[in-house]
Amino acid sequence: MSDLGKAALARRLYLHVLNGGKVTPDDMSRLVARIEELEAQLAKARNDALEEAAKACDDEVDRVEDAIRWGGSKPYIKRCEAAAYAMRDRADSIRALKSTNQT
Repeated sequence: MSDLGKAALARRLYLHVLNGGKVTPDDMSRLVARIEELEAQLAKARNDALEEAAKACDDEVDRVEDAIRWGGSKPYIKRCEAAAYAMRDRADSIRALKSTNQT
C-alpha cells in the first residue's frame, strides 16, 4: 500500500473512532482492500492514458512517413525524417513511464 493509501486509511480510522465507532479487524481488512482496489484502478487509468499518448505519437509517425513516401524537396524530407525519429523516440519514452505493477 502506498503512503497515500496508508494516510487515507489512518484518517478514516481516526474519524471512525472519533465518532464513537469501534474498529474491528474486518473493518481494517475491508478498508485496506478498498484502498488497494482504488490504487490499482488509478494505475490502470494512468497506464491507459500513457498508452493512448504513445499511440498518438505512432500515428503521427505514420503520417510523416507517408509524407516522406510522397516526396518533396530534400530539406522537407530531412525535416520529416527528423520528426519521425523524434516522435518514435517520444512514443518509446512515454511507454517507459508506464507502471510495471498496479499498486
